[in-house]
Amino acid sequence: MDSEAGRSAVAPTPISALMGPFGNPDGSRAALQDVLSQFVDFEDAPSHAALATPADDLSARVLVGKMGAGKTVYMRRFQAAAKRNHSLYADSIQEDLPSTDSIVRICHWYRDAVLTEKWMLLWRRAIVRSLVTHLLCDRELAANVIQDEIDVIWDDYGELLRRSRTPLSVYSQLNEIILGYDNKH
Repeated sequence: MDSEAGRSAVAPTPISALMGPFGNPDGSRAALQDVLSQFVDFEDAPSHAALATPADDLSARVLVGKMGAGKTVYMRRFQAAAKRNHSLYADSIQEDLPSTDSIVRICHWYRDAVLTEKWMLLWRRAIVRSLVTHLLCDRELAANVIQDEIDVIWDDYGELLRRSRTPLSVYSQLNEIILGYDNKH
């Protein structure tokens, strides 16, 4: 009991007490260094797959697991390693996902037989739109693009692209495409 205030003083819970054996359960928001300090490390294991995958192994992969299994931490760990490699361009991890309402609305526009194809097309368009903004707006990348190439991009694909002064995320472009139309056509 705090004698001056006449009430109990509650000490803050140390962060280590909030973490389980595999670290902070909220890997998407916790400071990466805090998460990695509690990360189960298999660096000395004879295997280099699954849980023993080194952070700098940037080969393509699919991460699958239930909620809280550590997928986001693995992705953040790989992304941080890619950012440290100066021969790679690594954007920040984006979290501006389309709303559930937007996704449901798109799903109602198409028959089940073509829905997967339509989602693949939407994602492909969003990725290309985002890629172009990174290529033309990121100083490091834009320094490698000549004006003739820029003209070809805008002349051939301008009506499909989004002009921007800054790099845009894939999710933001998906949102723009979805919200920019009110029917399947």
